[in-house]
Amino acid sequence: MPVVKFVQQRQRSYWIAQSTKRFGFFSQYEIKNEMGRGPNSIVYQCQRKGLTDMYSVKCMRKNLVKKVSLVDAGILLKLDHKNLARLQEIFETRTKIYVVQEILTGENLLERVANLEVSTYNELLITKLVRDIVLGIKYLHFCGVYLGNLKPENLIFNSTSDDAHVKITDFVMSTIVEQEVLLASITRQPYYTAPEILKNIKADLISDMWSLGTIAYILLFGVEPFYHDDPMALYKKIIKGQYEFPPHDQDDLSAGAKEFLRKLLLVDVQKRMTSEMAYLNYWVNSINVKTKPLTEVLMRMKELNTARKNRARLLPITISFSGATSINEGYLYLVEDVNKTETTDNVPPNSFDSANDNVQVDVSREVKDSEDAEALKNKESFLDTKEKYGDTLSPV
Repeated sequence: MPVVKFVQQRQRSYWIAQSTKRFGFFSQYEIKNEMGRGPNSIVYQCQRKGLTDMYSVKCMRKNLVKKVSLVDAGILLKLDHKNLARLQEIFETRTKIYVVQEILTGENLLERVANLEVSTYNELLITKLVRDIVLGIKYLHFCGVYLGNLKPENLIFNSTSDDAHVKITDFVMSTIVEQEVLLASITRQPYYTAPEILKNIKADLISDMWSLGTIAYILLFGVEPFYHDDPMALYKKIIKGQYEFPPHDQDDLSAGAKEFLRKLLLVDVQKRMTSEMAYLNYWVNSINVKTKPLTEVLMRMKELNTARKNRARLLPITISFSGATSINEGYLYLVEDVNKTETTDNVPPNSFDSANDNVQVDVSREVKDSEDAEALKNKESFLDTKEKYGDTLSPV
């Protein structure tokens, strides 16, 4: 292979400017316990060699995701806000990316809420939780970074103490993967995803505000605003913005809470509330809110949290589109079907019950019998440092 072509190929193999390439991740850190996993990555606890400091590291294989453009790690590493998980370092080889960040010892948002005492959970507390999230989103948007798929699993408390605050994690992914990969990652959990993303319109800052609305809805009512056992019906409900307020809970909440949700869960992105507007919203600032304990809401939250854990153990939902050759094309079939009727915000739930004849849904709800063996196999593959062009690769 000619030298010039070889150098160009190596340059294309790197996705992140200013990522650490000369020194491999495993020469600087030791892997500890697994903390969690997603469709494209595994998160481990890690420790800096020679020090006692503990961090978390997200390990991603590049053959599972696609690059958009050369991302500047220097910009990401400079992000500093009390409601963001602080990035420590980003290591990169030709085949893997290792994102090291501060370790958060608290629970995720819904787990923390589900474990609260009934007498302590009220609308005032919810506004404080939502404000933490708004502050983090506002800072990211000010820096030109969007999340694309904000969800409760990515909202982690920094500690288990009573005065702990919420931090947003996993905001690096949206900067290094293409829209098609984002679509693939949400087919399993689309509950918090903005309609424009499901319609294969490029995600933007305003898409995060829809996700914020779904999370705030859960905190206020204890149920998800968009849910259906049939995945295709679920996607259609989201795209059409079909949701309702549970009638038995409305008297326990202020008018400001419901108005806040209405301004976020708008299909029309031009009308949807921005992060700056949310920051200035009087409800987010705990003005004219109620303090009555939301007993029934918290009980439903506990049930939802248990259901979500069970749902996370299910195999990913597989959606096949007749005649579609890619994820993008498949979503176009869905959008084409939904757009047969006029798109309006918050239309009645029964406005479209007919299924698209061109779409078949295959949902597998059985847990893998060899789950433990598969997990071990995946872990070993991530820890394989002897792979050709692995962590010892020098920078170009």
